[in-house]
Amino acid sequence: MDNLNNGDRESPTYTCEEPDAECTEVTETKTNLSKSLQSKIGSDVTNFTLPVFLCEPTTTLQRLAEIAHFADLLNEAAELESALERLAYVSVFYMTGFNGTERFAKPFNPVLGETFEYSCPTTGVKIVAEQVSHHPPISACHIHNDKFVLSQTSTPRSIFQGNSIELDTQAQITVEFPRTGDRFSLTKCATTKVHNVLIGFAWIDHFGPVRIANLTTGDTATLHMEKCGFLDKNRHIIHGQIRDKTNAVHMEMSGKWTRTVSLKYLTAGHSKPPGTVAAVWSRPKGNACGKWKLTPFVSKLIEITPAHERLLPTTDSRLRPDRRLLAAGHPRRAGDQKTLIENRQRKDQKERDKGAMPQYVPKWFQQAPCPHDPAIKHWQYIGGYWEERQRRADTLDDPDTLAQQMASTLLIGGHVPGSACDFRTYANRH
Repeated sequence: MDNLNNGDRESPTYTCEEPDAECTEVTETKTNLSKSLQSKIGSDVTNFTLPVFLCEPTTTLQRLAEIAHFADLLNEAAELESALERLAYVSVFYMTGFNGTERFAKPFNPVLGETFEYSCPTTGVKIVAEQVSHHPPISACHIHNDKFVLSQTSTPRSIFQGNSIELDTQAQITVEFPRTGDRFSLTKCATTKVHNVLIGFAWIDHFGPVRIANLTTGDTATLHMEKCGFLDKNRHIIHGQIRDKTNAVHMEMSGKWTRTVSLKYLTAGHSKPPGTVAAVWSRPKGNACGKWKLTPFVSKLIEITPAHERLLPTTDSRLRPDRRLLAAGHPRRAGDQKTLIENRQRKDQKERDKGAMPQYVPKWFQQAPCPHDPAIKHWQYIGGYWEERQRRADTLDDPDTLAQQMASTLLIGGHVPGSACDFRTYANRH
């Protein structure tokens, strides 16, 4: 069986502790960037090409996977007997997704057909993500173990406002517990605003109403993330209520998404008696470090060992040459590779428009009605990724067969060798 899970820490994460002279050759400046962005005020800049010095060595697909950092909360929720308490834990889990967001470098935009995988042998959590559309940019992600299944679709829009960017992820998230049959859906998500992106000290704020519904029972979590006021008043504060289908309140949530989130139990029938206040989640010490302030979990998502690299499909985010070069401390070379990847994607689109290349069809996801609103489409995992991965693992000692399987993986979905997401074909990859 395959034991090359990337949760096994066989080698350290790439760092920038010994960057070469290229680090001093980066000529882009915030002043030059502000001039080029003047005409973009009020526009969606999601796909706007930004210089590498504003990036971190992750992709948007890896950012989506970060929500699994505290998946143990879903494991706990799946074992609870109270449906209302399960909803409360799912709500706390959603709030922990903001834990690692106070970093301001931008992830690389995935190219069409780019994928990402992660598996952890200790928790059993497996993640697969795919960039299913380029215009508009849509990323789909599937996370599961034997206790829960999480589906996530992100169609981000980011509006440039001069010295700030307001982001609407338009996230669609569902969580299912096979044991109980519960199905939870995020029906309203908060707004994110990054302040002082060009001038001043950058900081981030998440604010607005959040609503999570148990579609099986009719229970709802009505939450609110406070907008930061003058002198940091209310910054990071969250509060909310867990209600049954009759709108009766059974629990209250409070805390800060950067520190601790607690539940206050108001009624009986749960794991704790009425009046109990329990901290359900607390941010771990040493949460973020290094140049990009990445959490230890993010470091696991981006690390790559020689053994793991052999097994990855050529479309995996870890193999992006621009991302790897930036992580290794070579920003100028990373910028050159980023430009090459973007030019390849433009060429691919022109070839598709002319009919010279097959139209792209996502390999691992398909569109389906959103659970809480059938009029909305989301992307649903169709299965098969991990089985195909195992077949590659079984042929690691047979290079010819492995190469054939890698090639067939690329061809399915409308790609051809040498297309933008064929990351093994780029020269000077790392």
